[in-house]
Amino acid sequence: MKKNNLRLIFVILLLSFATPAFGRNGVSSGEMWGPATNTNYGFKRVTPTPSIGSQPEYVPSVEPKKPPTGLTRFGFFQKVDLESSYTLDFGGGDGLGMSDTSASVSVVIPGPLDQSFLLFTPGFRVTTFDSQGDFWLPETVYSTTLGTTWKGRVRGSKKWMYQGSVSLGIHSDFRGDMDNGFRMNGYALALYQWTPKLMLMFGAAYTDLFAWGVIPAGGLVWNRSETERWSLIFPRPSVAWRCRQLEFFLPRREEKECWFFIGAQLTGGTWEGEMADTQMNTEFSYSEWRLLTGLEYKLGEVTLFTAELGLSFARGISYEDGRKSRYPDESLFFRVGMRL
Repeated sequence: MKKNNLRLIFVILLLSFATPAFGRNGVSSGEMWGPATNTNYGFKRVTPTPSIGSQPEYVPSVEPKKPPTGLTRFGFFQKVDLESSYTLDFGGGDGLGMSDTSASVSVVIPGPLDQSFLLFTPGFRVTTFDSQGDFWLPETVYSTTLGTTWKGRVRGSKKWMYQGSVSLGIHSDFRGDMDNGFRMNGYALALYQWTPKLMLMFGAAYTDLFAWGVIPAGGLVWNRSETERWSLIFPRPSVAWRCRQLEFFLPRREEKECWFFIGAQLTGGTWEGEMADTQMNTEFSYSEWRLLTGLEYKLGEVTLFTAELGLSFARGISYEDGRKSRYPDESLFFRVGMRL
């Protein structure tokens, strides 16, 4: 009965957002995998003359009005991301509340190949568990990471592009020896610009989750119009529409945008921590699927604020020490994020 009530609450909330007043407009919430149509990245490799030297240098290829796709702004510094989310605990034997707070900084340099760039993102994340059941989890765990993303266009091709990312870090409660706290995840994608409005993606992702190790990644991005975008990319599909009625909150009318979106995503993490019952360190992995809806406010290419609300389901906790996996109850979550 409780699970049916949660589903009913989520459907009501989703329908309350998805009214005709928003129109048929939008782009994706957050940053989905894959660039759109502009993959020049603002750089070209210049072959120097003997009088200049033997090393190639990078100069702007044009004076574009917007930063290249995949970048927030011109220059070395790109963005600061701040996010916080909370999953409710409705009580009961299998209730599990959670909170996540994270911060990251991104910088960019030209890539080793023509028309490519490297994005470096150090980050820090704090996750707390508010457990009413026998999940034996540590109260707080931490994630210190460094992500590297490489995007570019295949040389000599107008349609094929590539994108890959690797994130390395320590995921632990920072107690004990942390021998198994080092974790890695990442993905690799090939992108094909079929038409100016349609892009196909093919690849795979390594999640580092016990229940979801290596998974297929890909799908399509369909820019149906300037105000509507379908990002059907597994494991984070979304559909978004622009809602001009809510853009009066932003100061500059010529650049401001507001987007309403619905979507789904696989999320979670793997950490090493001290179990509450044995006081021994072990690895554990938490995963869940989310159905979500929300709003995103932007000024040009910069996302100022994002707010999401949704249903957390198919939740699972697996343990490396052999104890039986646990499955917390479905719940509601909300998330807010800012980009500077």
